This record gives sequence, C-alpha cells and structure tokens, in this order.
Amino acid sequence: MTQQNNPAPALKEEPRWTPAQQQAISCRGGTVLVSAAAGSGKTAVLVQRVIEILTDREHPVDANRILVVTFSNAAAEQMKQRIQARLSELIAQNPADTYLMRQRTLLSAAHISTVHSFCLDLVRANFQLLDIPADFRLGSESEIAMLEEDIAQETIEQNYEENDGRFSDLVELVSSGRDDSGLMKTLHRLYDFVRSHPFYHRWLDEKLLMYDDTIPVGETVWGKVILNYAMDAARFAQAQLRRALEEMQGDAAMEKAYRSAFESDLAQVERLTVQLSYGRWDDICEMLASLSFQRLGVLRNYGDDQKKELVQRLRKSAQEILTELGERLFCAREADFLEDIRFLRPRIETLFELVLDYDRRLMNAKRQRSLLDFSDLEHFAVQLLRLSPSRVERYFTCPFAYFCSGGLNLQPRRKVEISPLQSGTMIHFVLERMVSAHRGKGLGELSWEQMQQEVEALLHEYLAERVSRTETLSKRFHYLFERLSITLTRLLRQLAQEFAQSQFEPIRFELPIRQGGEVAPLELCLADGTQVSVEGTVDRVDLMEQDGRRYVRVVDYKSGSKTFRLDDVYYGLNLQMLVYLFAIWKNGKGPLENCLPAGVLYLPAKDHIIQAARQTTDEQIEKEHQKKYRMNGLVLEDPVCVAGMEEKVSGVFIPVRTKNDGSFDARSSLATLEQMGSIQRHIERVLSEMASGLQQGGIAAEPADGLGYEPCKYCDYQPICQHHPEDPHRTLQEIGRSRFFDLLHKEEGGTDDDTAE
Repeated sequence: MTQQNNPAPALKEEPRWTPAQQQAISCRGGTVLVSAAAGSGKTAVLVQRVIEILTDREHPVDANRILVVTFSNAAAEQMKQRIQARLSELIAQNPADTYLMRQRTLLSAAHISTVHSFCLDLVRANFQLLDIPADFRLGSESEIAMLEEDIAQETIEQNYEENDGRFSDLVELVSSGRDDSGLMKTLHRLYDFVRSHPFYHRWLDEKLLMYDDTIPVGETVWGKVILNYAMDAARFAQAQLRRALEEMQGDAAMEKAYRSAFESDLAQVERLTVQLSYGRWDDICEMLASLSFQRLGVLRNYGDDQKKELVQRLRKSAQEILTELGERLFCAREADFLEDIRFLRPRIETLFELVLDYDRRLMNAKRQRSLLDFSDLEHFAVQLLRLSPSRVERYFTCPFAYFCSGGLNLQPRRKVEISPLQSGTMIHFVLERMVSAHRGKGLGELSWEQMQQEVEALLHEYLAERVSRTETLSKRFHYLFERLSITLTRLLRQLAQEFAQSQFEPIRFELPIRQGGEVAPLELCLADGTQVSVEGTVDRVDLMEQDGRRYVRVVDYKSGSKTFRLDDVYYGLNLQMLVYLFAIWKNGKGPLENCLPAGVLYLPAKDHIIQAARQTTDEQIEKEHQKKYRMNGLVLEDPVCVAGMEEKVSGVFIPVRTKNDGSFDARSSLATLEQMGSIQRHIERVLSEMASGLQQGGIAAEPADGLGYEPCKYCDYQPICQHHPEDPHRTLQEIGRSRFFDLLHKEEGGTDDDTAE
C-alpha cells in the first residue's frame, strides 16, 4: 500500500502595492485621507492598513480597539470577513503564533460597523449622560415623519397664539397668503438642513450675524461673492475684447472701422476692474450705470465675413456681461441693500427661533415616546465627545477615578443630609437668586433682618422641592440648616459691601458655555483631526465699561476650601474658571463681545470660626470675618481694571493691594494681558493632552500627589482600584509664579535667554 501525503494548502501571493497605496497603508501618527476612483483598491488598502496595525508588535493595538466605519451593513460585514481571512492566512503561515490567534479572537468584538451602528452603541452605553430613556428605540421613517408633521403643526399654532407681530411678518414673507404651507415647507427644509451640521445652534447664530446693517455691502458674505463673481466676469470680458483687438491687428480696414470702439470698451472694463478691487459698492453701481458703447464704424465690401462675425460676437459677449452686472447684480445702491438687511433681520431671527422651538418640542416628544431617529444618534454621539472643566480637573487628579465616574457612571449611595456637597448647591441657589433679584447695588439697601428673612425663605423653597417630608429630618439637619442661613446672610452682607464700592456689575447668572448659547465653548482640534468642545456653566459674570473698553470677570462661589494657585493650573487642576473666562474672551456675544479678561475670583462661601479674646469688640470680629471672605483668584494687571474692582486697592475684597508709591504689592495675584494669553494657550495644550490620553485609553490609577492633593484619601473608587501609597502616582511640585511663566514660555518655544530679556 502506498501512502500519499496531502500537499499543504497554497498560500495566496502577497499583493503588490503601488507607492501611493503603500504610503496609505504604513502612514501613522495623524489623519490619512485616501481619495481614489472605484475599483482602485481602497478597501484592500484599508484592510491591509488594519492588518498591519493589528500585527505591529512594537506598538500593539488589540483588535477590539479598532474602529472601522462604513456606509452599509454589507460593506461592514465584508470588511470584517476580509480582515478575518487575512488573519487566518497569517496564522496558517505561523500556526504557533498566539498573538495572531488572540487578535483573531478579539476581532469579533471589533467596532466594524456603519456610522449609525457605531453611534447607536455609543448612545446606548451612555444614555444616562444624555437625558434620554434607557429603553429608547429607533423609529421607522413613516413614524418619525408623522411625528415631525404633528409637532411642526403644533409649533406653528403655538406661535400664532403668542404672535407679537414678528411671526406674522415671517408668515407673510414665506407664505402665499392663502395658507401657511409655505411656512411649513420652509420649517421642514431648514430644520433638515441645519441638522446636517454637528453644531447647528452655532450655525444658526453665525448665519444670523450676517444680517448686520452696520457692515458695508462689500464686506458682507453676499457682497464678497458678488464682487468676486463680478471681477471674474469683468476679466473675461476684458479677455474677449483683447482677443478681438488681436484679431483685427494689421487689418487696416477693420482697425479704421472698429478699433476706436473696442479700445473704448476695453478702457471701461479696465476701470471697472479697478473699482471692483476697491470694493466701493456705490462707485461700482454708478460706473456700470454710466457705461456707454460707441457705435462701430461702417465696414463695407469687407471680404472676410467669418472674421467680421467673430470680432462682433466677441464684443457682444463682453457687452452682455457688463449689462448683466449692472442690471442684475449692481442694480441697488448700498442704502437699498442695507434697508433690505434691516427688513430681513427680524424675520430671519424669528425663523431661526421657530426652528429651535420646533427642535425642542420634537425632542421632548421623542423622549416621551422613547423614540429616536438616525440624526439624533449622530448628534448625541457628538455630544458625548465634549468635555467640561470639572471633568478635566477630575481626570488630572486621577484618570481612573475620572473613568469610574464619567465613563462607568458609578455613584456612591448617599443619605439625605446637609453634606458639604449639598450645602454648596444650596449656597449657589440662594446667592444666585438674591444677587439676581437685587443686583449688586440693591443688596446694600437690605437690613440684616430683611436679608435673613429672604435667605430663609429661599432655603425653605429649595428644601421643599427636594424633600417631601421635612418633618422626618433629624435635629442635626435642622441645626445645620439654621446655621447655613446665618452664613449666607453674613456672606450677602459682604457682597453688598463689595458691590457698593465696585464698578463691576453682575450681568449673567448660571451662564451656559455651550453650542448655540450666548458664549460658544472653547474648541480644540487634536493632531488626528478630532474636535474637542469644552462646555460648562458659570456661576456669575460681572462687567465693567470704562474709557470705551469693557472688562469681564467670572466669579465662583466656593463652599469648600479651594484657593487659586498657578501651580494647580500648570498641572491641569483648578482650570474651570479660567476656561470659562477665556471662552467669554474669545467667543462672547452681545454685551460680552470684545471684552478684556479682567480675571477669575473665588468667593469663600462658608462660615468661619473666629478665635478672639473675650474683650474683642464686634467691630474687630467683623473685620476678621471680612478677611476670611476676601476673594482669591487671578486679576488682570491693568490699573483701570483693578481700581474698578476695589476702589482703594487695599486687598480687602480682591487679592491685590498697592504699596505707598502706588505700585502693586509683590504678593498680589496679577497677570498681564500677554500672560493671560499664555495661560490660555497652556490650558488648551492641557485639554488636548487629556483628550488624546482618553483616546488612547489612558485611565491608569495614577493619582496626583503633592501640593496638598490626596485624592485617594476620600475617593469613592479606592476600593475598586486598590491603589497603595507605593503604587505609581503623578508627583506635583511647588512651582511659584516666576517659574510658572518661565515654563509656559518654554512650552511655546522660548528659551531661558528670551525669558531673561
């Protein structure tokens, strides 16, 4: 008997990649865009790129951490099969390679799906962060369409009822008058269009800003488009006339009959291009209106009819271009254009408000029905990729604790009591309501008794909304509640004294820093193209106008013991107020537009125990209380700004004081405008570092250690990570003001010599 060995299966020949394909496969460390025709091998290149990433032993990446997004389920499945087949081929070549076998096993958990499948998984895993029900489902096209129609009708009817005249103006603009079908159609079309933008609230705000009748026509978005088109058209007419002149050159008969008229036309076009380059709208209108074209001379017995017809056709083309510019594009003077802007502005604003009203109503209706559509998934996915300053601080205090709270949403169980956390919320509630109701100067008109009565009423209102049976609360709770009312009354009296001598006035409370709001968030772009948006809410925003300039400061009420230190800022801690200040400085609108960053201030909002001898007078005790309530933070080094915060600049209310010669004391917490800019850029680098770290899975239990930080001491998640003192941690060292700015200077490419200068 003869034994025949079965031959080993033939392995596929390795593909031969072109240089461009190989570059797309092997390029790392940034974003790669591959644009090629159908059938050119894009899918094969992408598969090979994934394979090389998965088989890179020097920079290993697990297969379940790969994200591949396609446009159809079939394409996603095909992609996964191709990668699976390629891994199997490599394993057949190396049967003992456990690394490759592990990657093939992990491939089943890889994120290879359509855009909507990826967004759906992301939203389902984080529904609790989005204020949507956990049991949401995706509605069918017909179900969503019916709901949209019903909500649109409801929105329009409600706006008819609340009509103040502006809504009628909008209806008249977009509807024929017989019904509001034109308005309904406009609402649906605009809503569908804006939802294609990731930040459509901001998009609407930006478009509304275009309707500004103080901007010269030539500088508006429409004027720029018209001027650019007109310049191209004039140059084309110029080229037509020059070609005609070239055609007739050396032809004595034609030159005698035509040349003068053609040269006159060309001179007019050349003058027009000069006017267009200046962009002065009315001058262009006048010039186009005054254009005149000479009659052509008689060209009798001319033998070349084809040449004659060409030259005349070239002139006619140029004339038609100039006539169109005058009759269709520059037919209205600047005053008429701006009048149209003034007419349209309130109607466009009303239309945008209608779209946002419809958006809110539709989203509420979807929440009530536990219903979402594909567009909702995309917007919620984008929303999940945003940051808040408090999360930034939590991340740099300990990445693992950040992951537990923000990623897994693990929350410890707490009983009803006035804990530091809850008393801080109550303090914010009362201070916001009191300062908002009486403004800054009005607080000083209240007596102690009046102030305490209002404080107690607000505290009871706060408690009634959150605790159904207050009679069941402990005596300790009621004692702390009473003490809190005294603390708040004393704090409000301090605020009244501070406002009485300050030129800053509170203008915003609980100001949201978000897309579509009065202040857009800080936005960053990572090296790989990822967009990061940092949002939050500011306790209080104060404004001062002086000598034609506006100064803005942000104030935070702190019931804890937090103080401002530049050392913290360097290590990515205590950034919240500065992030808000820089967002307003960069993105503020209305009264917050073009403001100088006056500073950030923390107001200690807690009671203080004053240790004093028996014979100490009430006045002396009051002064000690005043010292405890002095705000800390960072102030713009600008004499006008500082004097606007504290008239005598003696360090009673703010962390700044002057010496006898009028100069600032060395212990004052100040930063020049240039230094404020350096701090802003440093914070943006810190935020980018955090975002990149999260992208790469950086959630190690490495808590901050030093400068008084002991995050493990009271951490709710310490039983999970089991971090011990000898385990790795991030060491924080005291830096000091001078070295802080030196380090920031070096971050931006400076040298020690530069700093010394």
